[in-house]
Amino acid sequence: MVGVLAGFLLDRLWWELGLDKRDAKVAYLEHYHWGLVCWILSFFAPYPVSATLTGIGLALIIAEWSQPHPFAYGSDHFGTSTAIGAALTAILLILTLLPNPTYLWTSPATPIPPKRSLPTPT
Repeated sequence: MVGVLAGFLLDRLWWELGLDKRDAKVAYLEHYHWGLVCWILSFFAPYPVSATLTGIGLALIIAEWSQPHPFAYGSDHFGTSTAIGAALTAILLILTLLPNPTYLWTSPATPIPPKRSLPTPT
């Protein structure tokens, strides 16, 4: 819940401060891209942070719908934006389908047990 509130607060601040993504030369990056990035990062974060990132991502994706051109539909950067969104969605899908994605960074390699020697006949 904290993450969702934080995400909506970020969205509101963005609009209230009059920030224009074209000034930063990132016109093709949409709210939902940042939402997907938050979801991807949540796979790599410990629990309280991952829950917050998931909530922020959800809020940013929901906020995308309230814009004049949701998901860049009808804008001049629709193709680029869609390609970025598809790539981020593919990464998210891969992470979701892994049996336990946390093994990629938290579990050490399983040590190889020492070879047992056969008993020598006496």
